[in-house]
Amino acid sequence: MRGAPHFLGAALLAASCATPPAPPPDTHFTDYAPIPPGQSRLYVYRPETSIKTPRAGAPMELDARPLAVLERDAYASVALPPGAHRLGTSNAPGLGYGPRLAARTVELHADRATYCRVFPIPEGLVFTWDLRCSEDAESHAALRACSAAPLDRAGDWLK
Repeated sequence: MRGAPHFLGAALLAASCATPPAPPPDTHFTDYAPIPPGQSRLYVYRPETSIKTPRAGAPMELDARPLAVLERDAYASVALPPGAHRLGTSNAPGLGYGPRLAARTVELHADRATYCRVFPIPEGLVFTWDLRCSEDAESHAALRACSAAPLDRAGDWLK
């Protein structure tokens, strides 16, 4: 048994020197997507915050159709006709202990992008969701640190 501590130490040293697994492919935001002529583009994102929220994603709806489930540091982008669109969270489970974000109207303009940040606001031991939208890309710089969330095929956004 005298050699056991040395063997254990050598095994721990070897494990700490092992090559770490390769990181997953980079799915972080890399560029602003083109806007088809006469259309508008909507970016919806949920940046990481210091506010403790459930790890589960926020299921976003656009015009009463499922858009994407936004985990922390995730975004979704879709080209749409200009005009008023309704954006909010669904009643689907996964919002944890926070109430859903009531749908709000977002006005989209032709040949322009609109950026909407979904974020929690602490209220005691719980939180509520809020939404801030604008066409100013620089005020939404946190989008560039987010990863793409898959669009929900049930919403038929992939045509």
